[in-house]
Amino acid sequence: MNNIYLIANFTLYLGLFIYNWYSKDSGKYYALLTLGIFLVSSFCSLFYYDSILYNSLTESNGKSVSLIALLYLFIGFLILIYPLRKYEVIKYVRVPQLGGYDLIFVSFVVLGIISIIPFFENLIQTMNLSGRSMAEVYFDRQGTIVDTRAHMSTLGKFCNGIVTWFQYILPIGVFYLIQQKKRWYWVVLAAFGAINPVLLGILFGGRGALFQSFCVFIFNYVIFYRSFSRKVKRILSIIGVVVLGSFALVLVVMTVARADGGSEIVLSGIYRYLGEGFVNFAEAGWYVHNHSDGYSIFNGTGYTFWKDISPYFDSRDYAALGNLMHIRMYVYYTVMGDAFLDFDVLGGLLFLFILAFLFMTFTKKQANSFSSLILLNLYAKIGFNGIYCWSYMYCLDFIVFTLILVVVVRVFEKKKKSILYR
Repeated sequence: MNNIYLIANFTLYLGLFIYNWYSKDSGKYYALLTLGIFLVSSFCSLFYYDSILYNSLTESNGKSVSLIALLYLFIGFLILIYPLRKYEVIKYVRVPQLGGYDLIFVSFVVLGIISIIPFFENLIQTMNLSGRSMAEVYFDRQGTIVDTRAHMSTLGKFCNGIVTWFQYILPIGVFYLIQQKKRWYWVVLAAFGAINPVLLGILFGGRGALFQSFCVFIFNYVIFYRSFSRKVKRILSIIGVVVLGSFALVLVVMTVARADGGSEIVLSGIYRYLGEGFVNFAEAGWYVHNHSDGYSIFNGTGYTFWKDISPYFDSRDYAALGNLMHIRMYVYYTVMGDAFLDFDVLGGLLFLFILAFLFMTFTKKQANSFSSLILLNLYAKIGFNGIYCWSYMYCLDFIVFTLILVVVVRVFEKKKKSILYR
Protein backbone atom coordinates (compact mmCIF):
# COMPACT_ATOMS: atom_id res chain seq x y z
CA MET A 1 0.00 0.00 0.00
CA ASN A 2 1.31 3.47 -0.86
CA ASN A 3 2.69 5.40 2.08
CA ILE A 4 0.29 8.21 3.04
CA TYR A 5 3.20 10.64 3.43
CA LEU A 6 4.38 9.95 -0.13
CA ILE A 7 0.84 10.61 -1.37
CA ALA A 8 0.86 13.92 0.52
CA ASN A 9 4.26 14.69 -1.02
CA PHE A 10 2.90 14.09 -4.53
CA THR A 11 -0.07 16.34 -3.73
CA LEU A 12 2.27 19.18 -2.72
CA TYR A 13 4.16 19.09 -6.03
CA LEU A 14 0.94 18.72 -8.00
CA GLY A 15 -0.52 21.77 -6.26
CA LEU A 16 2.67 23.76 -6.86
CA PHE A 17 2.69 22.79 -10.54
CA ILE A 18 -0.92 23.91 -10.99
CA TYR A 19 -0.25 27.15 -9.13
CA ASN A 20 2.74 27.97 -11.35
CA TRP A 21 0.87 26.99 -14.50
CA TYR A 22 -1.68 29.72 -13.84
CA SER A 23 0.74 32.25 -12.33
CA LYS A 24 1.89 35.40 -14.08
CA ASP A 25 5.53 35.03 -13.07
CA SER A 26 7.88 36.18 -15.83
CA GLY A 27 9.90 32.97 -15.78
CA LYS A 28 7.13 30.48 -15.10
CA TYR A 29 7.92 28.42 -18.20
CA TYR A 30 11.55 28.13 -17.08
CA ALA A 31 10.35 26.82 -13.73
CA LEU A 32 7.64 24.51 -15.08
CA LEU A 33 10.16 22.15 -16.69
CA THR A 34 11.89 21.55 -13.35
CA LEU A 35 8.53 21.41 -11.59
CA GLY A 36 7.30 18.83 -14.08
CA ILE A 37 10.32 16.62 -13.43
CA PHE A 38 9.78 16.74 -9.67
CA LEU A 39 6.06 16.09 -10.10
CA VAL A 40 6.79 12.95 -12.16
CA SER A 41 9.40 11.88 -9.62
CA SER A 42 7.02 12.28 -6.67
CA PHE A 43 4.42 10.27 -8.60
CA CYS A 44 6.88 7.47 -9.42
CA SER A 45 7.99 7.33 -5.78
CA LEU A 46 4.50 5.99 -4.94
CA PHE A 47 4.96 3.02 -7.26
CA TYR A 48 8.60 2.45 -6.33
CA TYR A 49 7.60 2.20 -2.66
CA ASP A 50 5.34 -0.76 -3.55
CA SER A 51 7.71 -2.37 -6.04
CA ILE A 52 9.76 -5.55 -5.95
CA LEU A 53 13.00 -3.57 -6.14
CA TYR A 54 12.09 -1.45 -3.11
CA ASN A 55 11.55 -4.54 -0.98
CA SER A 56 14.99 -5.84 -1.91
CA LEU A 57 16.88 -2.52 -1.81
CA THR A 58 15.35 -0.55 1.04
CA GLU A 59 17.75 0.70 3.69
CA SER A 60 15.07 1.80 6.15
CA ASN A 61 16.26 -0.61 8.85
CA GLY A 62 12.88 -0.41 10.52
CA LYS A 63 12.58 3.36 10.14
CA SER A 64 9.45 4.73 8.49
CA VAL A 65 9.17 7.40 5.79
CA SER A 66 9.40 10.75 7.57
CA LEU A 67 6.83 13.43 6.77
CA ILE A 68 9.17 16.09 8.17
CA ALA A 69 11.90 14.90 5.80
CA LEU A 70 9.57 15.28 2.81
CA LEU A 71 8.54 18.75 4.01
CA TYR A 72 12.22 19.68 4.30
CA LEU A 73 12.73 18.62 0.68
CA PHE A 74 9.70 20.64 -0.40
CA ILE A 75 10.86 23.79 1.40
CA GLY A 76 14.30 23.40 -0.15
CA PHE A 77 12.68 22.97 -3.56
CA LEU A 78 10.66 26.18 -3.10
CA ILE A 79 13.91 28.03 -2.43
CA LEU A 80 15.60 26.42 -5.44
CA ILE A 81 12.76 27.12 -7.89
CA TYR A 82 12.07 30.74 -6.89
CA PRO A 83 14.79 32.41 -9.05
CA LEU A 84 13.62 30.53 -12.15
CA ARG A 85 10.03 31.71 -11.61
CA LYS A 86 11.17 35.32 -11.39
CA TYR A 87 13.69 35.32 -14.23
CA GLU A 88 12.94 37.85 -16.96
CA VAL A 89 11.74 36.62 -20.35
CA ILE A 90 14.52 36.66 -22.96
CA LYS A 91 13.59 39.07 -25.76
CA TYR A 92 17.04 39.56 -27.24
CA VAL A 93 20.60 38.49 -26.45
CA ARG A 94 23.33 40.95 -25.59
CA VAL A 95 26.73 39.66 -26.63
CA PRO A 96 30.28 41.03 -26.57
CA GLN A 97 32.12 42.05 -29.70
CA LEU A 98 35.88 41.90 -30.18
CA GLY A 99 37.63 43.52 -33.12
CA GLY A 100 34.34 43.93 -34.95
CA TYR A 101 33.48 40.22 -34.62
CA ASP A 102 30.78 38.53 -32.57
CA LEU A 103 32.96 36.94 -29.88
CA ILE A 104 30.35 34.32 -28.97
CA PHE A 105 29.78 33.24 -32.58
CA VAL A 106 33.51 32.88 -33.26
CA SER A 107 33.99 30.89 -30.04
CA PHE A 108 31.26 28.38 -30.89
CA VAL A 109 32.56 27.92 -34.43
CA VAL A 110 36.07 27.20 -33.12
CA LEU A 111 34.71 24.74 -30.52
CA GLY A 112 32.58 23.12 -33.23
CA ILE A 113 35.61 22.57 -35.45
CA ILE A 114 37.53 21.07 -32.52
CA SER A 115 34.55 18.76 -31.86
CA ILE A 116 34.44 17.18 -35.32
CA ILE A 117 36.96 14.37 -34.78
CA PRO A 118 35.83 13.28 -31.28
CA PHE A 119 32.16 13.57 -32.31
CA PHE A 120 32.47 11.12 -35.20
CA GLU A 121 34.76 8.76 -33.27
CA ASN A 122 32.24 8.66 -30.43
CA LEU A 123 29.28 8.39 -32.82
CA ILE A 124 30.76 5.40 -34.64
CA GLN A 125 31.51 3.68 -31.34
CA THR A 126 28.02 4.42 -30.02
CA MET A 127 26.35 2.97 -33.12
CA ASN A 128 28.11 -0.33 -32.41
CA LEU A 129 26.55 -0.60 -28.96
CA SER A 130 23.49 -2.61 -28.03
CA GLY A 131 21.31 -2.22 -24.96
CA ARG A 132 23.04 -5.19 -23.36
CA SER A 133 26.53 -3.82 -24.01
CA MET A 134 25.49 -0.46 -22.52
CA ALA A 135 24.39 -2.23 -19.37
CA GLU A 136 27.59 -4.30 -19.27
CA VAL A 137 29.73 -1.17 -19.47
CA TYR A 138 27.78 0.32 -16.56
CA PHE A 139 28.17 -2.76 -14.36
CA ASP A 140 31.82 -3.32 -15.35
CA ARG A 141 32.81 0.20 -14.28
CA GLN A 142 31.38 -0.16 -10.77
CA GLY A 143 34.34 0.25 -8.44
CA THR A 144 36.83 0.35 -11.29
CA ILE A 145 38.35 2.92 -13.62
CA VAL A 146 37.20 2.50 -17.21
CA ASP A 147 38.80 4.44 -20.04
CA THR A 148 35.81 5.28 -22.24
CA ARG A 149 38.15 7.08 -24.66
CA ALA A 150 40.20 4.00 -25.46
CA HIS A 151 38.57 3.80 -28.90
CA MET A 152 39.65 7.35 -29.79
CA SER A 153 42.73 8.46 -31.69
CA THR A 154 45.37 10.57 -29.99
CA LEU A 155 44.07 13.69 -31.72
CA GLY A 156 40.49 12.70 -30.88
CA LYS A 157 41.32 12.36 -27.19
CA PHE A 158 43.08 15.73 -27.20
CA CYS A 159 40.19 17.52 -28.92
CA ASN A 160 37.66 15.75 -26.73
CA GLY A 161 39.51 16.96 -23.66
CA ILE A 162 39.28 20.58 -24.85
CA VAL A 163 35.57 20.38 -25.66
CA THR A 164 34.77 18.76 -22.31
CA TRP A 165 35.82 21.92 -20.48
CA PHE A 166 33.15 23.86 -22.38
CA GLN A 167 30.37 21.27 -22.04
CA TYR A 168 28.06 23.53 -20.02
CA ILE A 169 27.88 26.32 -22.59
CA LEU A 170 27.81 24.35 -25.85
CA PRO A 171 24.02 23.63 -25.87
CA ILE A 172 23.34 27.37 -25.59
CA GLY A 173 25.42 27.93 -28.73
CA VAL A 174 23.18 25.76 -30.91
CA PHE A 175 20.09 27.86 -30.20
CA TYR A 176 22.00 31.14 -30.13
CA LEU A 177 23.30 30.55 -33.67
CA ILE A 178 19.79 29.62 -34.82
CA GLN A 179 18.44 32.81 -33.27
CA GLN A 180 21.12 34.82 -35.02
CA LYS A 181 20.05 33.25 -38.34
CA LYS A 182 23.53 31.87 -38.99
CA ARG A 183 24.14 29.42 -41.83
CA TRP A 184 23.00 25.87 -41.12
CA TYR A 185 26.54 24.48 -41.22
CA TRP A 186 27.59 26.73 -38.33
CA VAL A 187 24.66 25.41 -36.32
CA VAL A 188 25.62 21.83 -37.15
CA LEU A 189 29.19 22.51 -35.98
CA ALA A 190 27.90 23.82 -32.65
CA ALA A 191 25.63 20.76 -32.39
CA PHE A 192 28.67 18.48 -32.75
CA GLY A 193 30.14 20.06 -29.64
CA ALA A 194 26.86 19.96 -27.71
CA ILE A 195 26.06 16.31 -28.49
CA ASN A 196 29.61 14.96 -28.08
CA PRO A 197 29.46 14.78 -24.23
CA VAL A 198 26.14 12.92 -24.56
CA LEU A 199 27.73 10.27 -26.79
CA LEU A 200 30.61 9.88 -24.35
CA GLY A 201 28.09 9.49 -21.52
CA ILE A 202 26.31 6.72 -23.42
CA LEU A 203 29.63 4.94 -23.97
CA PHE A 204 30.20 5.20 -20.23
CA GLY A 205 26.92 3.38 -19.63
CA GLY A 206 25.38 6.28 -17.71
CA ARG A 207 21.83 7.56 -18.11
CA GLY A 208 22.44 10.80 -16.24
CA ALA A 209 24.18 12.69 -19.07
CA LEU A 210 21.46 11.60 -21.47
CA PHE A 211 18.62 12.71 -19.20
CA GLN A 212 20.25 16.05 -18.39
CA SER A 213 20.99 16.78 -22.05
CA PHE A 214 17.37 15.98 -22.91
CA CYS A 215 16.25 18.63 -20.40
CA VAL A 216 18.93 21.18 -21.32
CA PHE A 217 18.00 21.14 -25.02
CA ILE A 218 14.31 21.62 -24.23
CA PHE A 219 15.16 24.40 -21.76
CA ASN A 220 17.23 26.36 -24.27
CA TYR A 221 14.51 25.98 -26.86
CA VAL A 222 12.12 27.58 -24.36
CA ILE A 223 14.63 30.38 -23.67
CA PHE A 224 14.95 31.39 -27.33
CA TYR A 225 11.41 30.45 -28.39
CA ARG A 226 10.08 34.02 -28.66
CA SER A 227 12.83 35.05 -31.08
CA PHE A 228 12.27 32.19 -33.55
CA SER A 229 10.14 32.65 -36.66
CA ARG A 230 7.19 30.34 -37.29
CA LYS A 231 9.19 28.49 -39.95
CA VAL A 232 12.15 27.97 -37.62
CA LYS A 233 9.84 26.72 -34.86
CA ARG A 234 8.33 24.19 -37.24
CA ILE A 235 11.75 22.94 -38.38
CA LEU A 236 13.04 22.75 -34.82
CA SER A 237 9.95 20.84 -33.76
CA ILE A 238 10.66 18.17 -36.39
CA ILE A 239 14.36 17.98 -35.55
CA GLY A 240 13.55 18.00 -31.85
CA VAL A 241 11.17 15.05 -32.15
CA VAL A 242 13.86 13.05 -33.97
CA VAL A 243 16.82 13.98 -31.74
CA LEU A 244 15.05 14.03 -28.37
CA GLY A 245 13.04 10.96 -29.38
CA SER A 246 16.34 9.18 -30.01
CA PHE A 247 17.63 10.29 -26.60
CA ALA A 248 14.46 8.99 -24.95
CA LEU A 249 14.65 5.67 -26.82
CA VAL A 250 18.27 5.09 -25.78
CA LEU A 251 17.33 6.00 -22.20
CA VAL A 252 14.53 3.41 -22.20
CA VAL A 253 16.76 0.76 -23.80
CA MET A 254 19.46 1.30 -21.17
CA THR A 255 16.91 1.08 -18.36
CA VAL A 256 15.37 -2.12 -19.74
CA ALA A 257 18.79 -3.69 -20.30
CA ARG A 258 19.87 -2.94 -16.74
CA ALA A 259 16.66 -4.41 -15.30
CA ASP A 260 17.36 -7.81 -16.93
CA GLY A 261 13.99 -9.32 -16.07
CA GLY A 262 10.29 -9.42 -16.83
CA SER A 263 7.99 -6.47 -17.30
CA GLU A 264 7.45 -6.08 -13.57
CA ILE A 265 11.20 -5.75 -12.97
CA VAL A 266 11.50 -3.28 -15.86
CA LEU A 267 8.68 -1.11 -14.51
CA SER A 268 10.18 -1.27 -11.03
CA GLY A 269 13.49 -0.12 -12.51
CA ILE A 270 11.81 2.87 -14.15
CA TYR A 271 9.97 3.78 -10.94
CA ARG A 272 13.20 3.48 -9.00
CA TYR A 273 15.20 5.59 -11.43
CA LEU A 274 12.66 8.40 -11.36
CA GLY A 275 11.35 8.18 -7.82
CA GLU A 276 13.86 6.69 -5.42
CA GLY A 277 15.34 10.03 -4.34
CA PHE A 278 12.32 10.95 -2.22
CA VAL A 279 12.06 7.49 -0.66
CA ASN A 280 15.78 7.07 0.05
CA PHE A 281 16.04 10.42 1.78
CA ALA A 282 12.79 10.18 3.75
CA GLU A 283 13.60 6.77 5.25
CA ALA A 284 17.42 6.83 5.44
CA GLY A 285 19.13 10.13 4.60
CA TRP A 286 17.00 12.15 7.01
CA TYR A 287 18.19 10.04 9.96
CA VAL A 288 21.89 10.78 9.38
CA HIS A 289 23.65 12.43 12.33
CA ASN A 290 27.19 12.81 10.96
CA HIS A 291 27.45 15.30 8.10
CA SER A 292 30.21 15.62 5.50
CA ASP A 293 30.79 19.40 5.41
CA GLY A 294 30.65 19.72 1.63
CA TYR A 295 32.62 16.63 0.64
CA SER A 296 29.52 14.86 -0.65
CA ILE A 297 28.57 17.68 -3.05
CA PHE A 298 31.88 19.35 -3.85
CA ASN A 299 34.20 16.97 -5.65
CA GLY A 300 35.96 16.87 -8.98
CA THR A 301 37.13 14.33 -11.48
CA GLY A 302 40.29 13.60 -9.55
CA TYR A 303 42.28 13.69 -12.80
CA THR A 304 42.99 17.39 -13.34
CA PHE A 305 45.49 19.75 -11.71
CA TRP A 306 42.67 21.21 -9.61
CA LYS A 307 42.93 18.29 -7.16
CA ASP A 308 46.29 19.65 -6.04
CA ILE A 309 44.66 22.95 -5.06
CA SER A 310 42.10 21.52 -2.61
CA PRO A 311 40.87 18.07 -1.53
CA TYR A 312 37.39 19.23 -2.54
CA PHE A 313 38.51 18.87 -6.18
CA ASP A 314 39.46 15.22 -5.69
CA SER A 315 37.16 12.39 -6.77
CA ARG A 316 34.24 11.43 -4.53
CA ASP A 317 35.24 8.91 -1.86
CA TYR A 318 32.13 6.75 -1.57
CA ALA A 319 33.62 4.42 1.04
CA ALA A 320 34.70 7.24 3.38
CA LEU A 321 31.36 9.03 3.05
CA GLY A 322 29.47 5.78 3.67
CA ASN A 323 31.53 5.04 6.78
CA LEU A 324 30.87 8.55 8.07
CA MET A 325 27.11 8.65 7.53
CA HIS A 326 26.30 4.92 7.66
CA ILE A 327 24.12 4.98 4.54
CA ARG A 328 24.70 4.04 0.91
CA MET A 329 26.30 6.96 -0.90
CA TYR A 330 25.91 5.53 -4.39
CA VAL A 331 22.12 5.99 -4.48
CA TYR A 332 20.03 9.14 -4.95
CA TYR A 333 18.76 11.43 -2.18
CA THR A 334 17.70 14.46 -4.34
CA VAL A 335 19.72 17.68 -4.52
CA MET A 336 17.99 19.06 -1.41
CA GLY A 337 18.82 15.80 0.34
CA ASP A 338 22.47 16.09 -0.68
CA ALA A 339 22.55 19.58 0.83
CA PHE A 340 21.20 18.11 4.08
CA LEU A 341 23.77 15.28 4.09
CA ASP A 342 26.54 17.84 3.83
CA PHE A 343 25.27 20.67 6.05
CA ASP A 344 22.33 19.41 8.21
CA VAL A 345 18.86 21.01 8.24
CA LEU A 346 19.60 24.72 8.62
CA GLY A 347 22.90 24.50 6.79
CA GLY A 348 21.27 22.68 3.86
CA LEU A 349 18.51 25.26 3.50
CA LEU A 350 21.07 28.06 3.89
CA PHE A 351 23.19 26.50 1.13
CA LEU A 352 20.19 26.44 -1.23
CA PHE A 353 19.28 30.01 -0.25
CA ILE A 354 22.82 31.25 -0.93
CA LEU A 355 22.77 29.56 -4.37
CA ALA A 356 19.45 31.23 -5.20
CA PHE A 357 20.59 34.60 -3.83
CA LEU A 358 23.88 34.62 -5.76
CA PHE A 359 22.15 33.62 -8.99
CA MET A 360 19.56 36.38 -8.66
CA THR A 361 22.21 38.92 -7.69
CA PHE A 362 24.49 38.26 -10.67
CA THR A 363 21.65 38.16 -13.20
CA LYS A 364 19.57 41.06 -11.89
CA LYS A 365 18.86 43.58 -14.66
CA GLN A 366 21.16 41.58 -16.94
CA ALA A 367 18.85 38.69 -17.86
CA ASN A 368 19.47 39.16 -21.58
CA SER A 369 23.26 39.16 -21.42
CA PHE A 370 25.04 36.06 -22.68
CA SER A 371 26.90 35.66 -19.39
CA SER A 372 23.55 35.52 -17.59
CA LEU A 373 22.31 32.89 -20.04
CA ILE A 374 25.25 30.71 -19.03
CA LEU A 375 24.39 31.21 -15.35
CA LEU A 376 20.73 30.47 -16.09
CA ASN A 377 21.69 27.16 -17.71
CA LEU A 378 24.01 26.25 -14.84
CA TYR A 379 21.35 27.03 -12.25
CA ALA A 380 18.47 25.33 -14.11
CA LYS A 381 20.54 22.18 -14.50
CA ILE A 382 20.62 21.87 -10.71
CA GLY A 383 16.86 21.53 -10.88
CA PHE A 384 16.81 19.16 -13.87
CA ASN A 385 19.04 16.73 -12.05
CA GLY A 386 17.58 17.57 -8.65
CA ILE A 387 15.44 14.43 -8.35
CA TYR A 388 18.71 12.49 -8.30
CA CYS A 389 21.56 14.42 -6.76
CA TRP A 390 23.69 17.57 -6.94
CA SER A 391 24.12 18.13 -10.67
CA TYR A 392 27.82 19.00 -10.57
CA MET A 393 29.00 16.08 -8.48
CA TYR A 394 32.40 14.89 -9.82
CA CYS A 395 32.57 18.08 -11.94
CA LEU A 396 33.83 20.82 -9.63
CA ASP A 397 36.79 21.38 -11.96
CA PHE A 398 34.50 22.08 -14.91
CA ILE A 399 32.02 24.24 -13.02
CA VAL A 400 34.79 26.49 -11.67
CA PHE A 401 36.23 26.81 -15.19
CA THR A 402 32.78 27.73 -16.55
CA LEU A 403 32.31 30.38 -13.87
CA ILE A 404 35.68 31.86 -14.84
CA LEU A 405 34.39 32.01 -18.44
CA VAL A 406 31.30 33.84 -17.18
CA VAL A 407 33.52 36.44 -15.53
CA VAL A 408 35.55 36.90 -18.74
CA VAL A 409 32.40 37.30 -20.87
CA ARG A 410 30.92 39.71 -18.31
CA VAL A 411 34.08 41.86 -18.50
CA PHE A 412 33.67 42.21 -22.27
CA GLU A 413 29.97 42.94 -21.83
CA LYS A 414 30.79 45.83 -19.54
CA LYS A 415 32.48 47.62 -22.43
CA LYS A 416 29.64 49.46 -24.17
CA LYS A 417 31.45 49.67 -27.48
CA SER A 418 31.89 45.93 -27.46
CA ILE A 419 28.23 45.03 -27.14
CA LEU A 420 25.87 43.98 -29.89
CA TYR A 421 22.12 44.12 -29.43
CA ARG A 422 20.30 41.42 -31.37
